[in-house]
Amino acid sequence: MQATLTSASQYLFSALDSRAFLRSATVLLPPSWPDSCVSTAVLSASGESSDVTVLPGSPARGKIWTQQSLGCGQPGDQIYLGYEELIKKDATLARSLIKEFAMYRYGVFEEQGYYNDPIYPMCFYDDQTKQAKVTGCSDLPIRDNGICSAQPNAVYNTTKMVDENARSSIMFAAEAPSVSMFCDEGNHDRLAPTKHNSICQRRSVLDNNGNGNQITDTTPRIVYKKQNLTRYVFVIENTKDMMQRESWSYLRLALRQWAIYSLPENSEMGMVLADSVEPTRALHIVPARSGSNDRFGNSNRDKFYSALPYTPSESMQPGCLHCSLKEAMKMLNERSRTHGPASSVIVVIAPGMNVSDDLISTLKDLKKSKIRVATVNYPDIVRPTTLSLLAQETGGADYTVFEQKLNVETTLLSTYFELHNVLYDIITKFYSGSPSDLPMEIHRREINDDGRTSVTGSFMLDQSMGEPAQFTFYTYNVITPLIKGVRLISPSHQTFASRNDKFIDFKMITLNANISETGTWTYIVEPYPGNPQPHFLQVMATPRSPFVPVVRANLRMHRNSPMEPLILLADVKYGELPILGAKVEVTITKPEINGSAAHKTKVELLDTGAGDPDITKGDGVYTRYFSASEWGPGLYTFEVVVTDNGNTAYTWTESSRNSAVSYNLQMTYSSFSFQKAASMPGRYIFLKKTVVDLQSR
Repeated sequence: MQATLTSASQYLFSALDSRAFLRSATVLLPPSWPDSCVSTAVLSASGESSDVTVLPGSPARGKIWTQQSLGCGQPGDQIYLGYEELIKKDATLARSLIKEFAMYRYGVFEEQGYYNDPIYPMCFYDDQTKQAKVTGCSDLPIRDNGICSAQPNAVYNTTKMVDENARSSIMFAAEAPSVSMFCDEGNHDRLAPTKHNSICQRRSVLDNNGNGNQITDTTPRIVYKKQNLTRYVFVIENTKDMMQRESWSYLRLALRQWAIYSLPENSEMGMVLADSVEPTRALHIVPARSGSNDRFGNSNRDKFYSALPYTPSESMQPGCLHCSLKEAMKMLNERSRTHGPASSVIVVIAPGMNVSDDLISTLKDLKKSKIRVATVNYPDIVRPTTLSLLAQETGGADYTVFEQKLNVETTLLSTYFELHNVLYDIITKFYSGSPSDLPMEIHRREINDDGRTSVTGSFMLDQSMGEPAQFTFYTYNVITPLIKGVRLISPSHQTFASRNDKFIDFKMITLNANISETGTWTYIVEPYPGNPQPHFLQVMATPRSPFVPVVRANLRMHRNSPMEPLILLADVKYGELPILGAKVEVTITKPEINGSAAHKTKVELLDTGAGDPDITKGDGVYTRYFSASEWGPGLYTFEVVVTDNGNTAYTWTESSRNSAVSYNLQMTYSSFSFQKAASMPGRYIFLKKTVVDLQSR
């Protein structure tokens, strides 16, 4: 690896006229690997995310490739590399890595054609020369070697097509020995139907701005790290705006369940209350591990949720958010100095925020300290803006949970259910370990009183999923749950009806069921009629192994520039392999002030590779533009559902895997789960609700 990165650094240094090189590389080792697997010390990671994922087998698109889902000049999503390529010690790997790094880091695209591609063909007709010409870019003429004349034995090999003395272009023939430069304005072919020309308005790849300092050593330093620990400090606004009917009691209940049962052992937690005058350090950072009890027998998990007051303060003034963020940052930095580095996360729960110079300054300090912020707008947005800026600027995650009322005194169970799931999703996003350690949601259902005395449904358990698993029934009334019974029937027709009230205080009823048998499970619920509150069903299951791929999805939103429309992107993957042919639908709702949904529409995201906005066909990234110009500024809700599109979804054949090798590489520099059948194609469902504050553009 050292030799490959050193060679790649020198290649990049030369290609960019001594303006850039790879200064260092951080290798994130899997948590299961012993420290002795490398010759140097293994340090604790600080929440770094990877630029390059080294896979146990070959990537889906060759030995190395970059997933790009955004526009020209926008960073890529990830570089994928097969570990076999590192073992081979291929001399051309460093060159290929720099080509992919340019795509990933600078948002440029390939300058070659593709077989049978009508948009980016391997050859095109040049009106000036009146003959067929190879699609590409070079400072010397490119030979077609019979490709453009469709000779039967012609082989498309860019290394053999460029002139032996050609110096460009890396984006066309990076592996050619003589090629060491990107195409610039002097030799760029603006007429060639390349992907780069199409997406980057026919500009050349090379940017000539800036001058580098004199650099003599381009050897990157390699540091090995592991994600061992996640530290959370919750910043919770402590004002009267946090109390709407049962919103505060729901928050206390959800945080209690989160701390006792959801939070992994390799975590630490603290709490700051954002009061209107100055912050209160409600709980110093303490470990979540079992056995850490005080002399009164209270565990640290008990201390966490007990630090939250029974009711918020009576203050009508907003909490001092920037003061509280500073206090949380101070706690995390102090803990890092005394107990070593960790993935540091601040979770902010507040009804929106006021943006000030002090807040912007605090954001800069958070970024310097590598602290990410997860935000939960709750129970409403009563401030000028949402909390989303905090998450966006620090690489965190943004959520919104609106308090939903049943009547003047009662809050709908929907609010608690959403809050519970948001807190769990925060764990999955910032967990320091393998994602396969954590249970995934594979089924959910809302049950309302519609006159039926019995409700029947089903879910599929994939062969890659199993125990620990849990079938949970959520009910509002914990004293007298309005339900006659719940039965769960396995694929082999074994019935589970034994109830477990261990979690009843958290409005949760579980069944004593061994959910491990692959296939279709059926459930029967018998609710009492006349219940004004909804019930919820949720099934969680855990991947059987970190080396067995499972279906996951990730919803994200992006703007290439502030004035451009919002791009909706849904990554749908089976392990690292894209799922093709799925149906990805987004229901867009703009609620009115009185809570009614006056505007609602449904759109489908596509993976067509049309280029605007979908960059690449068949990469499992489904996209579409959305503009708020029709309905105007306001808060918009996006609900995304992914299905198998009538059993037509499929994925590529996965190459052989070596379960011993899988790690991430960070050179400088992100799910909800859904249901899938036992085989591919199969039926799977993914649901995510996101609230975004949009201006009319």
